[in-house]
Amino acid sequence: MNIKKILVIVLALALIFSLGACDKEKSAAKKDFKAAVEQANTANDKLDEAVSNAQGLLENHGKPLDKTTVSNLKKQIAVTKKAKIKIPDQPSETEDIKAATKKLTAADNSGQVKALKKSQKALTDSVKQLKLLNKPSEKFVVSRLKNAKYVNKVVAATEDNDPNGQLHKAGGYTAAVFFQSSLVDQSDVYGSSLIDKGTDAGGCIEVYGTAADAKERNEYLSAFDGGILSSGGHKVLGTVVIRTSCELTASKQKALEKQVIAALTKLN
Repeated sequence: MNIKKILVIVLALALIFSLGACDKEKSAAKKDFKAAVEQANTANDKLDEAVSNAQGLLENHGKPLDKTTVSNLKKQIAVTKKAKIKIPDQPSETEDIKAATKKLTAADNSGQVKALKKSQKALTDSVKQLKLLNKPSEKFVVSRLKNAKYVNKVVAATEDNDPNGQLHKAGGYTAAVFFQSSLVDQSDVYGSSLIDKGTDAGGCIEVYGTAADAKERNEYLSAFDGGILSSGGHKVLGTVVIRTSCELTASKQKALEKQVIAALTKLN
């Protein structure tokens, strides 16, 4: 066999081996691309499920303590929808297949799904929190106030010592729990007992039978705001009116109110 024939055979064999290697490389690239597509589809399915659950909550949820949890969830749903991974058609060339696979593998929308679930939980928890303020028992209010920051004494009024004489009366409160606060200089407050001192010592939680009664009471208190007869800060949540001492500055009233609300609405 002459040299030319040998060279032709060698080149032919090299070409065959080269083509075989290329086919094997392309086959592996296709396999990797398929796996990346499956991974992306799984991630997208989880995203779709999370969005569907969140939208379901938006369509059917109770009143939340914090209204911003509703708008926050709406915004997060919109952001999460945009995080859906776009899956391309498989390219024809090996290197393009590899590049597409690398891009798909790197795509990750789990962070947005996690953020969406967090926003959903925030709304769910906020609804639960407001329910705690729907006709809570006197015992519940007393126990929660004892753990509130800035509160160092708690006493529930009775029909015999209720300063307003409204306990258990029609349209009146079902419970009136007075509390003393460390933010108030008690030497400036008249009275020998916490009931005598009233809301001036710190504040009071008034519980009503309906949200309408609580709102009406809050509006009544509002009529005295800014005048010499002002009895301090007041806020209605659910069927509860949260009152804070007129002896406090506006910022301290808000600080105390915030801590009282946190104690009353803490979820176990």
